[in-house]
Amino acid sequence: MHIESTEKTPEVCCLEKGLISIEGISIPENAFEFYSKILKWLEDYLEGDAKELKVKLYFTYCNTSTYQMLGAFFRLISDASSSDVDVDLEWYFDEGDMDMEDVGSDYAKIYSGLDFKVLEVK
Repeated sequence: MHIESTEKTPEVCCLEKGLISIEGISIPENAFEFYSKILKWLEDYLEGDAKELKVKLYFTYCNTSTYQMLGAFFRLISDASSSDVDVDLEWYFDEGDMDMEDVGSDYAKIYSGLDFKVLEVK
């Protein structure tokens, strides 16, 4: 699945080999509608014979409704991780962007059972 970025939504790539990449700004008019497609793809992938999942997230800005949908996203991933799916999760933020660094660090604490890396992009 591939979703092109817009002025309000990130680019999304979901590959059958178990890679999800989401990059850009996330201020959709309807976060539930936008992220439902991604959550459905993830559910379908995990219901198959998934052995590993690599997630790369690189947001420049997110609104509150995006954060709510990311919570659902991370819960699905956390459940998969506890059922023998090898999960590698990377949260990228721009150098000096303390807000996105803090958000990534908060999620890493909440989902401490995941291999959750918070990485600065220089």
